Amino acid sequence: MKQSKFIKPVIVVALLALIIAPSRNFLQANGGVLQKKGAERISELVQGLWSDKKCAENISKYTEYTVVSIACVGDYTAMTRKRVLDIFFKSGLTLIKESYQVEKKSGLYLYKLEDKTDPYNYQFYKIYVRNARILWPVHERLQPQIGIFVQNLSGISSLLRWQTLGVPVSYGVLPQKGDSTELFKKIIEYGQELWITLILESEDGLENDYRTITVDDAKDPDKLSLYFDNAIPKNVSITGVSSYHGSLFMKDIFSLRNLFSQLRKRGIHHFLDTQSGDSGGYDTARIMSMKSFRTNVYIQGTKSEMEETWDRAIRMAKTGGTVIVLAEGDNEEALAFLKTMVEKHNSMYEFSFVSELPYN
Repeated sequence: MKQSKFIKPVIVVALLALIIAPSRNFLQANGGVLQKKGAERISELVQGLWSDKKCAENISKYTEYTVVSIACVGDYTAMTRKRVLDIFFKSGLTLIKESYQVEKKSGLYLYKLEDKTDPYNYQFYKIYVRNARILWPVHERLQPQIGIFVQNLSGISSLLRWQTLGVPVSYGVLPQKGDSTELFKKIIEYGQELWITLILESEDGLENDYRTITVDDAKDPDKLSLYFDNAIPKNVSITGVSSYHGSLFMKDIFSLRNLFSQLRKRGIHHFLDTQSGDSGGYDTARIMSMKSFRTNVYIQGTKSEMEETWDRAIRMAKTGGTVIVLAEGDNEEALAFLKTMVEKHNSMYEFSFVSELPYN
């Protein structure tokens, strides 16, 4: 298989018939007929693993076979594969055969599955990815990525201190704060990634802040729109939003959908869920075609506690390929600790912006 030469995502749709047309030998060797029932939904869930409308699909007949073909822009990591298989299994399918063809920046993954309730009812899925940095299983040994997210950055003086890390950092800033507009501009000026940290309603009411978005607020589109009009300055590039508190808000799917709809209208397509427990934010954002992440570890506490947390982060990066490390903007001990760890691990790991990481 020759490496794809096309560049723009829009070409994916036009070339689907050529790029991911069913292979006669593959289908004849495996037999079976794919029923369209449920195929559209499964395809939608698989495409949801990539964000920003970076996928296109084609469900077509080839002789007696129906094949679901999906073309996407981005990585196909071990974690991506795990989630694709998880979608198949949760849809009542059994994996019969998996094969792949991988080149430097593109990969083709073929799946033959069988309906558990209808033996010999085979389903074929063909996933093509391009412009990939990591392709399972060939490129899984590239440097693991670490994303550092600093939330609640208090001001420019705090920003200057965190800048001494000397690596890409994603900053979460509370909106509608005294010097937040100037802080927004400084973060962008320094070439770092700017996120808005949203205080969301929690069950214990600990947030107690006038900037808190309540469940009732989110159910009123006009009120929610006005909030963002005031929170996000014009002509400032916002990469994404992160959640703060929100144990109650994250359980209300209707409010979450309204929230993400407002963000998408403003061109914001990245969401970082910082909740440690059950949360609907991560999955809801992903279903709504936003690139969704979860923080993996939280750097805080004593030195020994931070060392233990960092060791866990390194293990996660080695096994999963990526890890997102969260720290508070006013935590000087966390900053000092992370400076030491960055200096120690900079040659072994790739420090990246959160938005550049694959799904975690």
